[in-house]
Amino acid sequence: MDQAVETAVERDEFAAPPPLYFKGRYSAVGLDIGSEQLKLIQFKQEHGEVFLHQYGIYDLPEGAITAGRVTDAAALSDRLAWVFKRRRFHRNRVNLCIGSQAVILRQMRLPKMPPRELQAALRFEAGKEIMIPLEEAVLDYIEIGESVVDGNEVIDLAVVAAPKDVVNDYITVILKAGLYPDVIEIEPFALQRVLPYVVPNLVPVSRGEEAEALMVLDIGGECSNLLLVDQGGFSFSRTLSIGVNHFCHRIAERREIGYDAARRLLFGGDPFTVEGVQEVADELVNQIRRSLEFYLYRAGHAQKEIKTICLCGGGASIDRLPSFLGFELKVEPKILNPFSFVHIGRRFIREDLEREGHLLNIASGLALRGWLR
Repeated sequence: MDQAVETAVERDEFAAPPPLYFKGRYSAVGLDIGSEQLKLIQFKQEHGEVFLHQYGIYDLPEGAITAGRVTDAAALSDRLAWVFKRRRFHRNRVNLCIGSQAVILRQMRLPKMPPRELQAALRFEAGKEIMIPLEEAVLDYIEIGESVVDGNEVIDLAVVAAPKDVVNDYITVILKAGLYPDVIEIEPFALQRVLPYVVPNLVPVSRGEEAEALMVLDIGGECSNLLLVDQGGFSFSRTLSIGVNHFCHRIAERREIGYDAARRLLFGGDPFTVEGVQEVADELVNQIRRSLEFYLYRAGHAQKEIKTICLCGGGASIDRLPSFLGFELKVEPKILNPFSFVHIGRRFIREDLEREGHLLNIASGLALRGWLR
């Protein structure tokens, strides 16, 4: 890899957050169930500021989650119950998300209409776009924005559909663990919720001012999530087929070693000297480029410049990968850490939070939902 990409990645060089308004003293517990780990976090407010109340990162039983679906409900619920007994969270209400591989996300444009009519129109259009029978799906949406097309006012929507059996499996696991699910959403929406508090220039300060557009890449175990944020809000998201496991499997194949040994090579020393890592990194760059080209063409923003990529998830700690992505995509890489706007009490070790913060962005976004606004 070219020596030019070996620059240091900035951490926590972020602007002051916007004003904070809270609903209650404690947030719900943000629960991020990945393919290999559970990530949990809860905040509290003191004197109008956000404080860390509790958090945890725990390995999952092998095979508990596969491709975003619950595949061993008993093992997963037992693990959750054990974690909540071990950690002193305030109450047992959780906000959680479903893995991106198990959901369908589409962007739709509909004529502007009253909310009561929008629901019916959305279901009609979703029936054409989503490859799940609507009677077997849970459907939801967020409004991205409004615009005028050919003289007509339209609403741009991000529409999410998840199979009912997938949603019900998650709910069953949560209830069996003695917890209560307040909210279920998808990873890109949770990630977006963190950004205004930790990224400068994301939200326009005054009317007419241009906000920065940026990419967020969450590199998980089985896949990665690419999120594009423009004018302070959700703009586009796509699930990429490459995650940490793909690096490990390629190393194992090239070196003819086991998965665990391959993982140690990936996260130890200089991984770009290990056979297979460069190939997978190039594939990841190509998937990001194709997604960007699709978004910019579809949105009619061919000239828009994106200067920053924020990285999080387990893959963000692969040595030199953030710098490589920044160099290849011609953007500035930053490691996304939600603790840059959170006060840390004496009972937590700041070095641990700085080391693990990139794993907790989705859980943090889930915890903030409905609590901080």
